[in-house]
Formats: sequence, C-alpha cells, structure tokens
Amino acid sequence: MSEEKRKVSNVKKNTESTTKSNTSNKSADKNVNKNVNKSTNKSANKAVNKDVNKVVNKNNGSDKKTFVDNKEEKKNVNNAAKNEKNTDIHTQKNRKTVNKKVKWDEAVRKGFKHSSGFMFSLLINIVIVFVVIKLFSYAFNFAYSVFGDVAKDPIGKEYVVIEIPADSSTLQIGKALEDSGIIDDKYVFFAKVRIKDLGGEIKAGKYGLSSSMTYNEIINLICGIEEEEEGD
Repeated sequence: MSEEKRKVSNVKKNTESTTKSNTSNKSADKNVNKNVNKSTNKSANKAVNKDVNKVVNKNNGSDKKTFVDNKEEKKNVNNAAKNEKNTDIHTQKNRKTVNKKVKWDEAVRKGFKHSSGFMFSLLINIVIVFVVIKLFSYAFNFAYSVFGDVAKDPIGKEYVVIEIPADSSTLQIGKALEDSGIIDDKYVFFAKVRIKDLGGEIKAGKYGLSSSMTYNEIINLICGIEEEEEGD
C-alpha cells in the first residue's frame, strides 16, 4: 500500500511538473509570440511610416513643383497681361498722336483754305477798289479836261508839226495828237470837238502845235477860227 501510494504520489508530481512545464512553455510561447508580434508590428509600422513619408514627401515635392509651376505660369500670365496692356497703351498713344496730327493737318488745311479764301476775297476787293478809284479819277480828270481849258504841259516850249490828212475823223486826229505828245487824251479831244460841234470845221494841212497849248487853242487853230477872227 505504501508503495502504491508512493507511485501515485510520484505520478502526481510528474503530472504536476509536466503541467507546470507546459504552463511555462505556454507562457514562454506567449511571450515569444508577443515579442515577435511587437517586433513585427514595429517593423511593419516603420515600413508603413517610411512608405507614407515617401508618399508624403513625393506629394509635397509634386505639390511644391506644381506650386512653382503655377507661380511661373501666373508670372508669365501677368507679364503677358502687362505686355498686352503696354501694347494697348502704346497703340492708344500712337492713335492719339495720329489723331492729333490728322486734326492738326485738317485744321491747317481749313485755316489755309479760309486764309486763301480770305486773301482771294481781299485781293478781289482791293482790285475792285483800285478799279473804282481809277475810274473815278479818270472820270474826274476827263470831265475836268472836257469842261475846262487845260494843257498837257503849260510850260512846254517845243513845237511839233502835225499833218492832218483830208477826210480824217475827229478820233483819228485826236490819236495823232496824243501819239505826238501834244495832248493827254484823244477822247477828251473828241468830246470837246463834239460838244462845240466843230467836227466838220477841221481843215486838212500841217500845223505847228505844242504841249503848252490847251485843247481849245488846238481846236481853234485846226478849225481856222483864229484866222477868221484875225481876218475880220
């Protein structure tokens, strides 16, 4: 009986030690698994973090590059806008300059046109006034010579021989006297002869006449009026 109890006791001890050993092995396995899991998790986390950092860095680099590209593009757009604005400003300035030049040329042309018109009108008026003055002066001198008794040169002493052909008209005789410098105006001579009604009394012949003689003296001489008076 004691032997059997001992055996039973030994079996129980072995069983308990085996159980303890198994328990210890399980605990060790758990610890090992736990450590392994921790190491695995750490490695995985590190790898994941590394990959995440790479992706983040890559994204950051891409974002940075995109930002730089956008900045350059924006700068180029701004430069293009500035250049276009400057071009528009220069174009507007050139257009304003051209418009000013056109307006100036038009104003000069209009001014020249008005000035030319004014000068032409002024010239016409001056000519008209000059003609009127000349006509008035001629009319005055003509009337004064016709109704007065004047000589071309009252102090003249030179005598000229004038030949009056037969059947000469009064105007032809007056022209011959004017061409010889005896009288100033053949029309005054013609008018005085007509007023005195002596056209048919003029005698053909040669006469010594001077510019100091008046129209009346010349007419009386060529009509023989003085000779008749002297005869009487």
